[in-house]
Amino acid sequence: MAITTYSELVSALQDYSLRSDAPFDILIGNFESSVAPFLIHYRAETSTTINIPASTKTITIPNDFQKFRAIFVDGKVAKPISIFDAKIYPNEITYYRTGNQIVFNSIGGISKANIVYYGRCPALTSTQTTNWLLEYFPNIYLFGVLAQLYHWARDEEAAASTQAQFAQSLQQLVADQKQYETIANPIPQEVTVW
Repeated sequence: MAITTYSELVSALQDYSLRSDAPFDILIGNFESSVAPFLIHYRAETSTTINIPASTKTITIPNDFQKFRAIFVDGKVAKPISIFDAKIYPNEITYYRTGNQIVFNSIGGISKANIVYYGRCPALTSTQTTNWLLEYFPNIYLFGVLAQLYHWARDEEAAASTQAQFAQSLQQLVADQKQYETIANPIPQEVTVW
């Protein structure tokens, strides 16, 4: 049975667990909130272009932001700096992150920032019935939610067994990302963490 939609996931969870009385909406939501902050995968890579106000040189990071991949300003690679580093050289564009904003610095004027980033995996709902994680890695959802379900049902033995299958499914996701990073889509400079 292929699992590509929310209803197919719930059906598979009922089949695997032999339970139809579990609060699947809550369990799926709990699973997503626990795993989503850590999902960094090329299928979640996206980009956006944002106008930079001349007066503040500050922009707001998109709501679905997880991690930077690259930042270009007017076609140039922007250099990440510490919030305490005010040095700037001609033809250089720097930035630092503070909260949910990016503050740019340059000697001349700047107008547009193109941000390439990993976006948060959209949560499943009755209207958002699928996402890239469910489509390409359904076992992560299946075994992750089953582990939540067995913990909810106080079946710790089944939860531990399912947790091992969940960990194996996560390793497939990590391996897929590593393969992508080694052969595809190089960029001039990946953003470093400060």
